[in-house]
Amino acid sequence: MTCTSIAASRISQSVDGEWSLTFTVSGGIAGLNRTLQLESSGAATAIDRQRTLHVRRQIARDDVSEIERFATAAAAFDKSGGDVCRDCLTYAIDLRVSGRLVRIRATDITLSDSKAAPLVRALTRIQQRLLAEP
Repeated sequence: MTCTSIAASRISQSVDGEWSLTFTVSGGIAGLNRTLQLESSGAATAIDRQRTLHVRRQIARDDVSEIERFATAAAAFDKSGGDVCRDCLTYAIDLRVSGRLVRIRATDITLSDSKAAPLVRALTRIQQRLLAEP
């Protein structure tokens, strides 16, 4: 796969088909280390390495549609370094669409500069919900 800085409009043309993504949240005061793997089919795997918790579920089609909608607005973005913020969360999204890899990297400080903030919020909600379920 190639890593590319595809413009948001080019992503939106491709997200309608099959896609997969990996979303990682790390850092913060609590030292989070969580991952969410999600596929266009709705198959989801959430991992919390601190609690050694691994959850696999099928998420609702509405959640998948929301992620697709936000992913169309997101573009490649990498502002994960440079800003000193020891207590900030770091967000990493690897979105695989049509043989391309779109990488989004941000921190609490730089997230608002990206078009990925709604996508990060939606993925965080799904991740937290999965990890909270019995």
